[in-house]
Amino acid sequence: MIYHKCLQLTILLLVFLSHNSNAQPQNIKTYLEANVSSISDSDNESRFKIIKESIGDARVVLLGEQNHGDGTTMQFKTGLVKYLHEECDFDLLIFESNFYPIQKLREDDNPDFNEVKKYIFPIWTNCTQCSDLFAYLESSYQSNKPLIVSAIDNQKYFYKFDYVAELKELCTENNVLIPDTAWFYSAIRKSLKFGNSNSKEEISKLIKYVKAWHIEDNDFFHQEVKCLLAYFELKQTEYRKGVKKYEYHNVRDSAMTTNLLWLLQERYPNKKAIVWAHNVHISKDVETSFYYFGTGLHDVLGEDMYNIGFTSYDGCSKFASGNVASKKNKPNSKSLESWMKKNYHQTSFINLKGLPDKNTKFSANIIYEVSMKKEWANIFDGIIYIPTMEPCIKLDEGI
Repeated sequence: MIYHKCLQLTILLLVFLSHNSNAQPQNIKTYLEANVSSISDSDNESRFKIIKESIGDARVVLLGEQNHGDGTTMQFKTGLVKYLHEECDFDLLIFESNFYPIQKLREDDNPDFNEVKKYIFPIWTNCTQCSDLFAYLESSYQSNKPLIVSAIDNQKYFYKFDYVAELKELCTENNVLIPDTAWFYSAIRKSLKFGNSNSKEEISKLIKYVKAWHIEDNDFFHQEVKCLLAYFELKQTEYRKGVKKYEYHNVRDSAMTTNLLWLLQERYPNKKAIVWAHNVHISKDVETSFYYFGTGLHDVLGEDMYNIGFTSYDGCSKFASGNVASKKNKPNSKSLESWMKKNYHQTSFINLKGLPDKNTKFSANIIYEVSMKKEWANIFDGIIYIPTMEPCIKLDEGI
């Protein structure tokens, strides 16, 4: 009798386990077969409709790129930005570029887009495949429905103005006391040069001075002070022995997260935003040691953001400022890209938010062009596959 009861319980348990095993989510290949959407159509309304539906009511859309020499992706993103502005009421475009000079123009009510363009990184402004984007932005600035441009990077590159003079003016206006004024501004001017012109001791002293500032009545200057501190902390990492790559990234991306949230919450609380940056920066929880602003933004916004990573099977890239093209690393045979290639998919979109089990691991070549087996649905909400990556072409070379 006991034996029969045990046997019955065993059978019931096996049936239960079998039922739940059958109820497990589809494997990734099955999901892809049903959910890869072709977006090769030249008509924007046709090809971007599925992306619009997947984004839903998200307030912030983040658009990545495999690297900053990925001209094919930049050209595709240009069309998508236009569509999101015209059809989905996104009215703020935020670049991975210089926060201070670009946002300062908005603070000063300067409507000249050509001034804004000076401070967007030349990896984009000098790339022929982005020409239509910047022509569109210039035109929009002259319309009654502008696509406003801002930026979030704390790196102080390609400044075409006297930052030290402006900083002096801001410090004077906000009653900031600096013990050794001549040394302080001289040290900052040195820090703006490429490479690390300051000594370790100078950087530490700059950080000490700036941390003592109390800015109360100027929230933009207060935000710039945070940027300035992060900039010095980036410099400081260069002096640490055995410094890990992620330490630099974490300082920079933490600053970009702070800037992005300030723009969204303080300056543009009622605007829908598009973020233009590298795949890595917009990713969520891709590596445990690294902190990227996609993670920081998701921690605050949750479902109110949607990030899209871009990938390709083959091709090459080249920065607009570079001279040598770099061949894309070949994905492994079990990767998403190899599967797309094998099944003859052209430019396509995959909405990973629809994947039943977000913890499903599969191999893809999206981050640093290295095949990695990850829970990609927890890293990107959507993926755009373009079969072949082509390099940026310098503006003076033409297409």
